[in-house]
Amino acid sequence: MLRKDYKEAITDFDKSIKLTPEDAEPYNSRGTAKYKLGDYHGAIVDFDKAIKINPEDANIYNNRGNVKMFFGNFESKRGNLEKTQRLYKKAITDFDKAIQINPQKAYYYHARGLAKRHLGKRKQQKWILIRRRN
Repeated sequence: MLRKDYKEAITDFDKSIKLTPEDAEPYNSRGTAKYKLGDYHGAIVDFDKAIKINPEDANIYNNRGNVKMFFGNFESKRGNLEKTQRLYKKAITDFDKAIQINPQKAYYYHARGLAKRHLGKRKQQKWILIRRRN
């Protein structure tokens, strides 16, 4: 999908939300489109709203966890290790919840494993930086 397509999709999701603000799916879909455009904060806000409406949808927790993990990767590249670690830990919490709701979905375990691997790498980076300072 092209950038323009995601922007147009967001416009449609906005209209859907106006018509059915109690429906979690348009928030979930808009969050995914915002994520694809690189608006990680906006995506997380939409996923938060979707979860508030439908806290038993494992897919929404998975989507929010993925965004937090990718946002963590972005912050890692910027050298912000503290924020990176917080985002990975929050992603793991989201994947934990998705697994709790639907323990048969293999991807949720895979995604949680990726987040744990990323977190481990960042902890190691932080440890190396601390050792170099001493």
